[in-house]
Amino acid sequence: MWHSYNVLRAFRHGGFTQRLFDSVIKGSAKTRQKNIAFQYQNNPKYREKFDRIQNAIQLKPVDRPPVAFEHDILSARYTGITAKEYFYNQKLGSAKYLETNKSFDFDGVFFPFAGFGQLAKLVDLKFLHFPGSGGVPDDRMYQFVEKTYMEPEDYTTFLADGTKFFGKKLLPQLMGLFQKNWLSFGVSLLNLLIKINSFTKNLAKTLNQLEADGTVLFCGAMTGYSGAPYDYLADFFRGLHGISRDIHKLPDQVKLLADKFEPYMVVIAKLLAEVSGSKNIFMPLHRGDANFLSLRQFEEFYWPSFKRLLLDLIDLGYVPMPSFEGYWTKDHFELFRAELPKGKIIFNLDGPTDIFMAHEILAGHSCIMGNVPHQLLVIGNPDEVKNYCRKILEAFSEGLILAPGIGLPEDAKLENVRALVEVAKEAKK
Repeated sequence: MWHSYNVLRAFRHGGFTQRLFDSVIKGSAKTRQKNIAFQYQNNPKYREKFDRIQNAIQLKPVDRPPVAFEHDILSARYTGITAKEYFYNQKLGSAKYLETNKSFDFDGVFFPFAGFGQLAKLVDLKFLHFPGSGGVPDDRMYQFVEKTYMEPEDYTTFLADGTKFFGKKLLPQLMGLFQKNWLSFGVSLLNLLIKINSFTKNLAKTLNQLEADGTVLFCGAMTGYSGAPYDYLADFFRGLHGISRDIHKLPDQVKLLADKFEPYMVVIAKLLAEVSGSKNIFMPLHRGDANFLSLRQFEEFYWPSFKRLLLDLIDLGYVPMPSFEGYWTKDHFELFRAELPKGKIIFNLDGPTDIFMAHEILAGHSCIMGNVPHQLLVIGNPDEVKNYCRKILEAFSEGLILAPGIGLPEDAKLENVRALVEVAKEAKK
């Protein structure tokens, strides 16, 4: 569709559209930074948690390990609303998000997704199904829908003119909004912009209140739904089947396109970090672990563009937080320690990865976040949760953020979540 291509060109090449957009972003960023500075100066509870988190990241002494993680579904479970209500009613979901954080007294939490289902519906988002749509029950978490949107022969076209190819072929497949004719598209886009304006104002109020209540916005930015350039290609364009063939049949094109994605991911992260006021960048890694790539394949296809992304974000003053979904090995962490700077990254670990092994390698080099097993939080009891957490606490002398393995499972028992928070507080020196 030509109008989707023209929208992208308007942002890429500047002009009034981009200047207006930049003005809105800078205004939001200034307001957020002002509130964060005010809370730090005048709110002892907020300042204590903020310093605790920063010291953990920078491998400095802390009075106790901070507790911080993503938990959108907990707000629905704890307050008795459905996931659908949380994701489609921003005001209700935001109120429940604040109520939940105040009750559990986390040190830090992730950006709330309350109301995002409304925006997804307006753009007719194809790759995420929110509760109550696409077969997802009303009280379950949203689901990613993987499809093949790009064929092997499209690499050449994409590499030659990425904006044109993405705007004309890929974007209309990812968002139904861009499949409409010019008139319908214009009306829908206007409605979307009005909704986004209202949404961002409500979101700013929620984040300001979160901090006034004494909780840190631990993470409000990401590089997109995928955390590495290779993952963008695998997740959104070629799919698992396609990328698994491409690294053998089209290896050079895979590497070139991953390199092409990297600077755009920096832009996305910078934009969201400025708007949210959080410098920690969430980077979910989906296709790079030992279940999908050998170490040789990882070093050839995944690591070069991913490493560049990490270093570019660090150079801009951000803290990358790669979230290692799946199974990551000793060889991976030895590579990370050898080639990445000290005290600049949060290693967010998932259940299958051994946190004790990772700590043995990264001790004195990088902060680790995790890694309380999901199954323990779902089927265990508070004593079992506390006992496992104590093993982690005993192993770490610095550089730990206590959390579940990448987000909270939707069926976690409330008493187990509270036990995770309590055991960290009991460790206070």
